[in-house]
Formats: sequence, C-alpha cells, structure tokens
Amino acid sequence: MTTDLSDLSLSISSWDPAYGSAVDFREFQESDQQSVDDSVEMNSKKWKPLHGNIIDAPPEILFVDGIQRIEARLEIYPPEFEVPQLALWAATGAGAVCWNRRERKSEFLNLTHRRVVVLPKGIEISHIERLKRADIDFEICHAVGTEFSDLQNEVHAQMAELESQIVRATANFSGNMVIADGRIRSKHPPGTLGYVKSHERRYLSGRPAETVPNLYLEQRTPIFRIDGQYPRYSWYIRVGYVPRANKWQGIARLEVSAELELEHAMRLADISAVVIPIAAPPLYMDPRAPQNLVPIAALERELRRGLGDPELLNRKLRVALHEA
Repeated sequence: MTTDLSDLSLSISSWDPAYGSAVDFREFQESDQQSVDDSVEMNSKKWKPLHGNIIDAPPEILFVDGIQRIEARLEIYPPEFEVPQLALWAATGAGAVCWNRRERKSEFLNLTHRRVVVLPKGIEISHIERLKRADIDFEICHAVGTEFSDLQNEVHAQMAELESQIVRATANFSGNMVIADGRIRSKHPPGTLGYVKSHERRYLSGRPAETVPNLYLEQRTPIFRIDGQYPRYSWYIRVGYVPRANKWQGIARLEVSAELELEHAMRLADISAVVIPIAAPPLYMDPRAPQNLVPIAALERELRRGLGDPELLNRKLRVALHEA
C-alpha cells in the first residue's frame, strides 16, 4: 500500500547530511539482547513531561569527548599470504573541557593524542618495521578479524579507551557533573552521564514515545531502564528548537549506569534538563545544532588541531616506506 504524500508532513533536517541523521530509528534486532522497562519512575500509562531543576547543580560541568582520523591505509605483503593484507594508520584524541555555567567560560583539560597501527588478525609487528623511519610515535594493536570493518572497529575501540582514561583521570564527581559525548561504557565511573545527540534506536512506544517530541525546554521524560550487557537508566530532554521541523529535532537522550540509585539518577536527570540547553548553539553556528553543544564542539576543534596536518603526515609515511 502506498501512502499519499499529501497526507505526510515534510521538513528538512537541521543537521548537515555529512554527519548522518539526527533521527534515524531502527528496531531492535534479536542479537541486540536489550530490554526496556519504561515504568521505573512512572507508570508508562501515565507518562508526561517532568520539569527539571538546578537546585543541586554544581557550578562546573565537565564534558569529555574523543575524535578519530584514519590517516593512511597500509598494504602489507607477508610472504605466506597470496594477496596483500590491509592495515590502518590512524590517529585518536580525547580530552575534557570544564565549562563554568555561571561565568559562561571554559577550560581545556588533559588533551591527549595517540597514533595507532591497526593490524589484521594474524599479522605480526615485524612486517611494519619500516614505518619507524617516519619518526612518528605510534602503538601497535590488532583487530579481531581481517575485514576493513574490523580495523575500523578497533580504531573506534582505541578512541573509546582513551576517552575512558580521560574520564577516570579528570572527573571529580563531588565537585562537578561529568558528561561524556556518546553512550556510556562499562569503563566509565558510574556517575558519568552519556550524552547521545542522534537517535538510532527506538526504545519507547505508546504513550512514552508520544511524550518525547512534546517536551519543552527545561523538561525531561520520566526515566526508563535499558537492560542488556551494561544496564543503564536513560531519559530524553529538549536541547533546543528547530523551526518548522518535526518535533524530534532538538531532542537528546542521556544515560547513566544503573549501578546508581534511582533517586540519584533522577537528580541528575532534573539537572541535565535545565543545564544542558544553556550550552546549546544557535542553528547558524554548528551543522549539528542544537544538539552538538558549544563546549563539545570547541573540544572537538581543539583535538583535531592537535592532530597536525594529515597531508604532511602522509608524506612522511610515504617517504619512510619507499626510501631504500
């Protein structure tokens, strides 16, 4: 059955298409092994927007983020293989920015960069000794397989590990709120908030799902629990408005480890609903506005600057590999 387009509402997403989509729901697959309890704070049949507050909010918010950049694809010709094997030369970076919400100023902390050579399974270090001639520090790691996607996943895992190290080294949960860009991970301390600015999974249905797009600024949804490999509490907030767009635009999802008491998670949810929108950029300032918060965007730019010129690095690698 084909739906008549005259019955549909059509709008243009505020996100730059180069960054994917802010709203692109996919249903859970059996392999996801996740279940959702949408009645942990409020009966799902009674869901409604809840007002946040900042009575307990600390003056400083700590944002943590990471970046990754694939700088070269390496082809390795081990004698025991009939075809070349692909490896990746990649750069990762992570750091924190401490944002004083009252004074509206920020300070970068613990900016760290690391380069890795990701080898496919079965390839040993001796095959890339010539890379050391480039006089660039790097570490060796192995992917779980030999496919390009396996190599990419390992680069992402290396970035995620660096982010977790920054959280553990920088966070002071008694004096600030700690927000990591993206989903929380098992290596994050339990009080870390994960800030998810795009929506790929449909966690809610029925009245809870209807509640999300009807949020106003300084409001949040009731908390729901996501069970799986790493159980966590989650909730939605409105970060900003996008004129003439569907109401899911300008919505962000937050999550925190379910190791916390529910009351603690509720306090964090109340604070996040009020504090986070303060850091949201206007639509003209960022291609991922309003969800890509100003402190996070500034941190990403500073981390990328620290990676250096990719063309110069690529040239050094080529010289190292091709000189006699």
